[in-house]
Amino acid sequence: MRRLMAAAGTTALLGLAAIPAHASASSATPSQRHQGPTTMTGAGGSRIARALPGDIAYLNTTFNLQPYASGRWVNTPLQVTLPRAGRYHVDVNVQGRLWGAPPTNLVILARLADATTGTVLYNTTRLVDHLVDMNPWDRPIGQRATASIDDEIRVTRPTRIVLQATRLNQAGTSSVAEILPGPGGGRTSFRFERVGP
Repeated sequence: MRRLMAAAGTTALLGLAAIPAHASASSATPSQRHQGPTTMTGAGGSRIARALPGDIAYLNTTFNLQPYASGRWVNTPLQVTLPRAGRYHVDVNVQGRLWGAPPTNLVILARLADATTGTVLYNTTRLVDHLVDMNPWDRPIGQRATASIDDEIRVTRPTRIVLQATRLNQAGTSSVAEILPGPGGGRTSFRFERVGP
């Protein structure tokens, strides 16, 4: 399986969907590791390019949610392009970190969005991290956690899928709210595999 390193880019905010018009998978840099050949031999010995059935991308920079208002969904730099029509299994790991001074009740959520059509894949929303302590301590507390998004997506054309995130200050205010690249406690990654037409 070919591995990709997702590059950080400017995040555009278009309402809740927050789909950037300019982002593309060309910002990802492929490594030399992949599974199987990228070409096959056709009739008469000709070489035919073949589409790989899947890829994986990694977030390579910390994504800070603090500059955005509580409850506002924003695009992270992590995205992949499903290369052709079909059914795809997607496996996404999202590592988040929260920090705040009690009393506090803080949440990070993540989801996937179809950047090609500008729609949100609502069944992919996951709780990434939840920090709650209603005791009035005089020092900040924090934690990190990793959540998984496992789903099947059907597309009818090449489609760019982007990881989105939001922070929710349900009580108190976060001083740190981030999506982390890893490796401490996990990695933020996005794997997909085409499983059928």
